[in-house]
Amino acid sequence: MRGQTTLIACLAILLIAGATTCSAKAVDADGTLRTLSGARLQPTANPPGAAGAAQVAQGPAGMTVGGACSYREVPGSATIVRVAKTPASAQQARTAGGPGYEGVEVGFKFAPSQPIADATVRKFAQSTHPLRLTNSWYPGPRYIEKYRLSQGRKVPALLKVRTSGACTPMLFAFPGIDLADYFELAQ
Repeated sequence: MRGQTTLIACLAILLIAGATTCSAKAVDADGTLRTLSGARLQPTANPPGAAGAAQVAQGPAGMTVGGACSYREVPGSATIVRVAKTPASAQQARTAGGPGYEGVEVGFKFAPSQPIADATVRKFAQSTHPLRLTNSWYPGPRYIEKYRLSQGRKVPALLKVRTSGACTPMLFAFPGIDLADYFELAQ
């Protein structure tokens, strides 16, 4: 397609938002969005109140995940149950396009402040979960030190449960821990 740059949005959506479907698109030199068949796409506005409603729970406020979604928050705490360098986390130093440093696997268990009525949400909350950076990288050793992520440490946490939209069904947020803090990459 002459004058168009193909955007590989599917991969980004799948990695960041856990989406299950998407379609490839292209952008003309003048910024017109088209499908790869050449059909022009009309921009759509988010419904009122949707801006920022779907946030990357493991990242900065305001970043959307998959579109106009809404979440309800279940407050609680997360206890760090694992902090270990593993072959998989160490491998990210040698991954093309990766951060260039060996990562550390961090696992946590969530404890809600109040009982969770929904059985599916309750079962999800009871599992051990990985703590990854917003872009799915493992945190590095300096990140672990900066945010004091040590085994046994308890930190405030929110379980975010999707109430509308086609976004990731359940996410975690950690007030005081910026999972989009890529400072180690710059070092």
